[in-house]
Amino acid sequence: MATSQIIRTCERCGQPRRKWSARYCSLRCHYLSRTERQIADFWTMVVEQPTGCRTWTGQTLSGYGKYSLGHKKRSAHRIAYELTYGSIPTGLSVCHRCDVKLCCNPEHLFLGTQADNNADMRRKGRAARGETHGSRTHPERLCRGADRADHKLTEDQVRTIRKLPTTRANQRVLAHQFGVSASAIRHVIYGESWRHVV
Repeated sequence: MATSQIIRTCERCGQPRRKWSARYCSLRCHYLSRTERQIADFWTMVVEQPTGCRTWTGQTLSGYGKYSLGHKKRSAHRIAYELTYGSIPTGLSVCHRCDVKLCCNPEHLFLGTQADNNADMRRKGRAARGETHGSRTHPERLCRGADRADHKLTEDQVRTIRKLPTTRANQRVLAHQFGVSASAIRHVIYGESWRHVV
């Protein structure tokens, strides 16, 4: 009498498996199953807030949530948008209506170009300018003049250049003398560079 064979099926699609030791019928099912587990894991890292935002509690980078889906680390809010609405067209950004970087609530996300995102930021008064700009609030962070690794002039040389006559021919002579381009000399003379030197 022939013994009956047990047909083992794929854990994902239910098709017969090719190997007794395998859990899936194919590599495709294996990868899809892993992606489905990652998606389920993704949503466990999103926490509902009283404000209506769903904030990301996992890894962050530059204030935005980051998550590895497949083999690629991506922004959490972009993943949330794609899982809810579908793929994001090339060249478009996923913007926040709520202005909370960690928010992954699909209702708070919308598609737009980088220009749309910047316009939205300015309209909401979030663009740093004037006294709120980083160059004013943290001037010590600016790398200017001789502090820059690629500088070719010193502050004393800049003061000397500004005291000399400013003819076009003289600019070429000064450029050769100081080992820089004539346009660099012109920028120094007209205050377009080395502005902090008086």
